[in-house]
Amino acid sequence: MGQPNDHTTPQTENPVEKNLSRKEKMIFWFKRLGWLGFLFFLAKGIIWLVVAYFAGDAIFS
Repeated sequence: MGQPNDHTTPQTENPVEKNLSRKEKMIFWFKRLGWLGFLFFLAKGIIWLVVAYFAGDAIFS
């Protein structure tokens, strides 16, 4: 009795991230994102580069 009700207070910050450097935070988020997320955005970026290449080729030829 007399202690705050911690289970009703939403946590806005991950306790693991509190004392990490910027590089460590980036590594933490990269691992959280996972390989599927990385591959999705990699493929999306490559597709946009291909679209830009063919659009430029169509315009300037």
